[in-house]
Amino acid sequence: MKIVRIIRNVYSGLLVTIIAFLGVFLVSSLFSKTDYTSVFGLSFFEVESYSMYPELTKGDLIVVKKLDPSEYEVGMTVTYIKEGEKTSTTHKIVKIEGNIITTRGINTETNNADDEPFDVSCIIGKVVTVWHGYGNIRNFVTNPMGIISILIIGFFIIEGFNYLENYFKEKEKNKKLDNQA
Repeated sequence: MKIVRIIRNVYSGLLVTIIAFLGVFLVSSLFSKTDYTSVFGLSFFEVESYSMYPELTKGDLIVVKKLDPSEYEVGMTVTYIKEGEKTSTTHKIVKIEGNIITTRGINTETNNADDEPFDVSCIIGKVVTVWHGYGNIRNFVTNPMGIISILIIGFFIIEGFNYLENYFKEKEKNKKLDNQA
């Protein structure tokens, strides 16, 4: 019975943590002065092209962390927004000359030349984590069938914990009755 309670508490804690993080992310995005949202020093982007294939593919979610400008190195995958542009780009650094950075996508079928050089201040950060297949999950949970499925699964998980807890309580109660007889 204690194990069921522990599992239920861990599940509930994880759910509350995810909801709290999403809440902070949403509030932060409402008050953000930039075209992207940063929470706890991390920014999140969905890859929208195949320029970094096979390392990154369309629909992947990347987590980007801001570094000190002196920490960027050739070979790092970074996300940046050039001055005057609204769309971010994620490519590998191929050259650094002072504060001027040159990047390039790694997909040799679509990228035959380096990108236009830009100032290091345009870099949002280094890619630190990739969630492959995020786009598929996002598509599922944002359609009506996905939302209904998640609600039903959540309901059955919670009810399953309640059933197990009641089952073990009843079993313990019966054991006490048997011992008294």
